[in-house]
Amino acid sequence: SQDADYQRDNVMGANSIWLTDQMFQGRKTVIWAHIVHLARGFQRSPSHLQAGEVMHRHWGAKYQVLHFSAGGGQILDFGTMQSLAVPSPKPGSLEAKLLATQPNQPLLLHASSPVELPQFAFEYLDRGAETSMRAGQLGLNWDWLIFFPSVRPLTMVR
Repeated sequence: SQDADYQRDNVMGANSIWLTDQMFQGRKTVIWAHIVHLARGFQRSPSHLQAGEVMHRHWGAKYQVLHFSAGGGQILDFGTMQSLAVPSPKPGSLEAKLLATQPNQPLLLHASSPVELPQFAFEYLDRGAETSMRAGQLGLNWDWLIFFPSVRPLTMVR
């Protein structure tokens, strides 16, 4: 669409709502996607919401978002299938604080109100911090965070 009429996330959110409310009524569902698609509060414009905002507006507080983040290491670039370094956490970010205070321990955090430290999602297209949206916040854009001090790529098996 060249961003002329970016409906992809609106449709992703609507499809997830339909599947959950119609096909899996009364059950919990898990939707796995890049955090910029699932977080609450992100939109390209007032008529082009990210999928998470669509679902949040439909389900309200029942919509819970879990975000994964890391302080360093390597990931597997799904486009090139090569290892790629995770950028160092930005100074002042939640990741930088967690890495400084809990450098060897994975953490599961929950927040029902905003943690006043930004988090930066890794943007695989630009090889850096997410630039298409603003930095997110635990307790505002997502409810839960699993933080790994360091990650390493998986090995693809054919």
